[in-house]
Amino acid sequence: MTKTPLISIIIIGFNTQKELKRLLLSISTLTYKKIETIYVDDGSSDDSYKIYSSFKSDYNKKGIKLKKNAGRAFATQKGIQAASGDWFYFIRSNEEVFLNTFDQYLKLIQHNSALAYAGSVQYKSQDKAFEKYLNNRKRGVNNYKPGQNIDYQYFLFNNSMVHSSVFKSIKLNQKLSKYGGEELDFAYRLNKLYPHQIQACPNGAVLRKNYPNLIAHCQRLYEFGNFNLKFLPNQLKKIVVKCPALLTFNLHFIVTTVNGLCLKLYPLKNKKLNYYLIRIIMLCSILRGYYKRS
Repeated sequence: MTKTPLISIIIIGFNTQKELKRLLLSISTLTYKKIETIYVDDGSSDDSYKIYSSFKSDYNKKGIKLKKNAGRAFATQKGIQAASGDWFYFIRSNEEVFLNTFDQYLKLIQHNSALAYAGSVQYKSQDKAFEKYLNNRKRGVNNYKPGQNIDYQYFLFNNSMVHSSVFKSIKLNQKLSKYGGEELDFAYRLNKLYPHQIQACPNGAVLRKNYPNLIAHCQRLYEFGNFNLKFLPNQLKKIVVKCPALLTFNLHFIVTTVNGLCLKLYPLKNKKLNYYLIRIIMLCSILRGYYKRS
């Protein structure tokens, strides 16, 4: 990195006016100042877009208001098209950056040659057992050291930095109009075109407050299984469900029974057992949605 790069902060939001204001305030405290923000409002019915438009800042702001909810893939692509930075930083409107978040990313960018970096998320939830699962040190990017190449399946748009040149070759899959899968699909194609170019930036963290409880989260996973899963390549479907046979046969009754039993047991006092119990419940939610559609 021979010059100070312009970073485009791409924010995707839907009905998160209170959280969006906290995010904008956190961005204003960043020590790194060569930034622009692009907010894509995905059809909100609250005052989110108004709050963004009226927020005073020293950096360039761009806003896009979609007339109706079009989904994360569509909204993210709109943000990408509007961005003009050297690097695109992706974050959700219900998250907050820390004072040194960008410093951690730029430290890696300065000394490495990767095209994408994935940061960590610190979750807060009223469902404490689920919160512990989400913040598990062995989960996702948390399990990697700074600058270490990561498996593409751990890349998420909520807190990630990608070089702008990548999007000249890769567009987000617009078939993924509902919840989930757009990040996995993008990272898969990124890794295929530019192998080993995604690195971990675990010290570049963001805060996600009031994360939904396990039941609410699983409702979104059900939607993913019901709609978007079928649009993923077979290789990615196998990554999601682990066992391909689960997609070959309709095991709705068995999966629903297992899901019900696990929900009765949740949460357990044992943190390690809870970890696996939560994973089973989430997988069952995806499969239930998938079987329902088929």
